[in-house]
Amino acid sequence: MGPSLFHEIIYGPVKSRRLGNSLGINIIPTNEKICSFDCLYCECGWTQEFTSNNFIDSETFKNILEDHLKQLKDKNINLDSITFSGNGESTLHPEFLTIVRQTISLRDKYFSNAKVTVLTNGSMLHLSQVQEALSIIDQPILKLDSAIQQEFEIINRPMYKINIQTIIENYANLSVSNKIIQTLLLRGKYNETKIDNTSEESLNALVAAINKINPKIWMLYVIDRPTPANNLEKLTFAELEEIKTKLQDKVNCEIKIYA
Repeated sequence: MGPSLFHEIIYGPVKSRRLGNSLGINIIPTNEKICSFDCLYCECGWTQEFTSNNFIDSETFKNILEDHLKQLKDKNINLDSITFSGNGESTLHPEFLTIVRQTISLRDKYFSNAKVTVLTNGSMLHLSQVQEALSIIDQPILKLDSAIQQEFEIINRPMYKINIQTIIENYANLSVSNKIIQTLLLRGKYNETKIDNTSEESLNALVAAINKINPKIWMLYVIDRPTPANNLEKLTFAELEEIKTKLQDKVNCEIKIYA
């Protein structure tokens, strides 16, 4: 089975390697992937567009989410996280801040112990509404797979010109104490181009970026689902442990690994 889309606005809860019992929030259209990146490893497949006229409106979203949370509460199902992920980059939604506020309010009403989490590639952090949204949630998880421009373009394949150093600057300037950086480590080949963000050069560049960003946690993880690109290698847990040991004393944050 290859990569596939999420065909619901709310899905799960699912058992997440990193987030526990996680209720997925997909505010991207359910029949297409909308993202500013076209990552080689994305479980939703290749990106066709980075904009859409089919985003769900905030009022409809609020009603759908409340209905799901009521049902889960009635069934005594526990939630560890309410997680914005789904078919692309959630921060592209024009009502992202409003939707985040609604989610926090409903979380407080039904599952006060659950964390509101946003997985983002950082491409929209130049927008004040995105900055504000990420400042009021529990877990802003920020993607950074490479701090080298050429490697970033190979792995993450931005849909328009994006400078990775600008993203790093925006991460560093995000004034919150709970920043989490996530890095997917992989090796392989794509279109005859070698990929390896575990090389000494790549890891050193990431370390420099991490120390500039100053996150609370740096998550290192590996491919766990089918990918649109072939010939990508999943690192072993032993390799992740070795990398963590090598990097831990070089950064001023906790490193967590997931395989």
